[in-house]
Amino acid sequence: MDQLSITPSGLQCEGVSLSRLAEVYGTPLFFYSWQAIADRFDRFTKAFASKNHRVCFAVKAASNIALLHRLTKLGAGFDIVSVGELERVLKAGCPPERIVFSGVGKTTAEMVRALSAGIGCFNIESIAELEELDLVARQMGLKAPAALRVNPNIQIDSHPYLCTGASQNKFGVPINQSESVYQDMLHMTGIEPIGLDCHIGSQMLSLGAFDQACQELATLTRNLLTSGIPLQHVDVGGGLGIAYTDNDDAPSIENFVQTAVNAFEDIDIQLLIEPGRSLIGPAGGLLTKVIRLKSGEAQHQFAIVDAAMTDLLRPALYGAVHPIRTVENASAPVSTWQIVGPVCESADVLGKDRNLAIEDGSLLLIENTGAYGFVMSSEYNSRPRPPEILLEKGEAFCIRPRQTPADLFAQECIL
Repeated sequence: MDQLSITPSGLQCEGVSLSRLAEVYGTPLFFYSWQAIADRFDRFTKAFASKNHRVCFAVKAASNIALLHRLTKLGAGFDIVSVGELERVLKAGCPPERIVFSGVGKTTAEMVRALSAGIGCFNIESIAELEELDLVARQMGLKAPAALRVNPNIQIDSHPYLCTGASQNKFGVPINQSESVYQDMLHMTGIEPIGLDCHIGSQMLSLGAFDQACQELATLTRNLLTSGIPLQHVDVGGGLGIAYTDNDDAPSIENFVQTAVNAFEDIDIQLLIEPGRSLIGPAGGLLTKVIRLKSGEAQHQFAIVDAAMTDLLRPALYGAVHPIRTVENASAPVSTWQIVGPVCESADVLGKDRNLAIEDGSLLLIENTGAYGFVMSSEYNSRPRPPEILLEKGEAFCIRPRQTPADLFAQECIL
């Protein structure tokens, strides 16, 4: 995890004591290092060198408007997948022309709102969507800036739920149909074909599939430009993985970007990239406290913590593995523990077979939860969501307070 340091008194992040953070805000809580986010954004930008580009943060990875506002000030664009994300990005102050709207299920109402806002581009996922957007735009007297998301039928080496570029996935239009679709787009009076889009998946730990996708996109781009399609940009997607464990050998940001730049070296066109996890994942952590210890049969020892699958869903949903460490030194001997939450589900396991020196009340850090952490949290079991804290230069700022039990039913009514 970025910006983490070990001191005699325990772990710190950006000069802030994690023990003190837990004392002030309670547990569980999510925190983010702003310096880590800014550094990673800077690396993406510098990796493009002189190539015309835009870094569009994938809002689905982390959607707090404080983070979005700060990324906006750095010059980021945003990849959104719902009208809720659109409103968040606009509230954060992003110029609408920096927004690209992806997702297979855009509703008519979402199209209307995005057109009214003047977003930069719709990433079209199907012929039916294209036809509906054309109709909606014509009814509004507008032309919708659009890019066709192509599916190149490329399988990545990742969890099946994170693969989006194979023929069996729901995303995009088959790449072999794309040239004829673009010709149709030229004759749609409500559509302005300005881009080409592709995203083959997430948490990629090798660049072979991404390189193949970029090469196919570059070939298609040349063909489309030659045939008169006025493309202004190519969106190569995101998907760069991070090292959740010591066994993960993630490519560097620089090598990822260079793979795309190399494919389009001879094409004068803007490149868009959509990092989410690789931009903010290693910048965040989840603090949780051990409620009590419990011994089971078959030598299973359980450390029951106050965080749960309602806070961090990835281990239950994907079998994801996050590093877990103690925040403070403990006098207890090292033992093998199952780190489990209080939710009434056997899937509520945050870490299996972890060798830790813990005792009742131990404070634990679950690392690399900046992406797909809080945004995937829920109120299952009527558990209030934890707070989000932004750390910067030795200071801590609460950017979302902890929910209260009353918040859980504030919009419900008794009949």
